[in-house]
Amino acid sequence: MEDYRDDSGSRRSQIRRNMETLQGKLKTTRNPFQQSSIAGELGKLEQEQMQLDSLFEDGPAAEAVAEADDEAPQEQFPLLNRIYQDHPQLLKKSGHLERDIRAAILYMDYFEREFLGMFTSRKMRLDVKYSVERDSFYDLLHQVSRSLKNYRTEADRIASGSYTKQYEADILKRKVEMRHTVLVEIEWFFRKLRRFAKELIADIDGDGLLCQNPESELGYSDLDKEQLLRGRTVDEGIRILYEYAAEAVEYLDIPEFQQRPL
Repeated sequence: MEDYRDDSGSRRSQIRRNMETLQGKLKTTRNPFQQSSIAGELGKLEQEQMQLDSLFEDGPAAEAVAEADDEAPQEQFPLLNRIYQDHPQLLKKSGHLERDIRAAILYMDYFEREFLGMFTSRKMRLDVKYSVERDSFYDLLHQVSRSLKNYRTEADRIASGSYTKQYEADILKRKVEMRHTVLVEIEWFFRKLRRFAKELIADIDGDGLLCQNPESELGYSDLDKEQLLRGRTVDEGIRILYEYAAEAVEYLDIPEFQQRPL
């Protein structure tokens, strides 16, 4: 039995590596027929992965799998590593999701938790054009969060097995396609944030016409949940936002030909 557990764990690791390879190919190919074929192969691998996951619902083997899946990301993503370490509770309800989806959830959740409060006229005073764009991020966040929620609902339904088995292959293929669409949308959101922050930084370092209070401190009350930017100036907050958005874009790594215009 122990050998069977070991073999299953080895196969599971191999499946995860194969899926990561195919996911990389899915990002880079421009051919729609190849994209469909790759999505089909990913669906088959996800189906096998689900079958292996259901072999052992508890015990040391399951715990080892969970620990392997929840390990911190690579060192070149220090902000994501920090979220993993400081907010492990954010991962508790997403253990069955793919690694890049889990990372996207963390990036989005942390932005809403730590940065969104800065996007007010009281904290960040901008000229008319950039004030309108600043305010637009509330709606954009809602739209992206809704897409991510729809994907999570579909993934939860599949993980629970609440679907007709004869359609399993098609359902898993659709899930792969949904996942890719969601990641493209989230990457677009962070590219917009990165460009927005970059232009404000250039203004602060130059004429200072767009941002009217770069030296003002970002004030938070005892009731506010934000921790990262407490005691920081608007200038510092924008620069930290730029680093955060840039890291998220780098992590998601969507090819230029698949990127939506900003």
